[in-house]
Amino acid sequence: MHRRHFLSLTAAGTLGVGRAARAETGSNTGTGVTPTQADPRFDRISRLIEAKMAEYRTTGVAFGLSTNGASQRRGFGITNVDNPQPVTPDTVFPIASISKTTVGTAMMRLHDQGRVDVEAPVRDYIPDFSLADAVAARDVRIWHLLTHTPGWEGQLSTPDRGPATLANFIETLRDLPQLARPGEVWSYNNAGWGVAGRVIEATPVDGMAQTTEDMHFVGHAQLRE
Repeated sequence: MHRRHFLSLTAAGTLGVGRAARAETGSNTGTGVTPTQADPRFDRISRLIEAKMAEYRTTGVAFGLSTNGASQRRGFGITNVDNPQPVTPDTVFPIASISKTTVGTAMMRLHDQGRVDVEAPVRDYIPDFSLADAVAARDVRIWHLLTHTPGWEGQLSTPDRGPATLANFIETLRDLPQLARPGEVWSYNNAGWGVAGRVIEATPVDGMAQTTEDMHFVGHAQLRE
């Protein structure tokens, strides 16, 4: 999925250290949005963001809302207290663990639809999944991936290979040593979430892009100022 498309589906924010920046920049309703199309929730959420930035002394936030094919985006504050640049709708933030929220929500949505069972082994969805420990590869379940308990080394990364990134990543796990049995030990594990993302990609028909496209975070939330 293209990075900008991903960011249009999730509100990306960063919390800075230091005093809050009150300047707002980049008020941009996005391509194809007219006043009659604009979602009234956008202004309400924008005011909430401003209030919470002041309350929590937040340096910068980027916010986007996509409704019925029309998107509105806006930046608030600055990117960095040491080298302050205005946050605009085009400011690029590291996605980092924001992706865990998206992957976890997508996985549970598929679980609720009966298309994925989070108690099932990973191999039910990735039949050739392999680790150095064959028993762990057989036994590890999706729930272990989502709860940081797969038992292998977790602080791993992989080069960006576009749509093939996650498929390539799980191939690099074949020689990964097992440190504990799946489910026995909690230890922060980025690698497990990479495997979870690959499970979603391997889901028949939809895959990652369509699954995240179909999620409606704001539409089902009870938002109050």
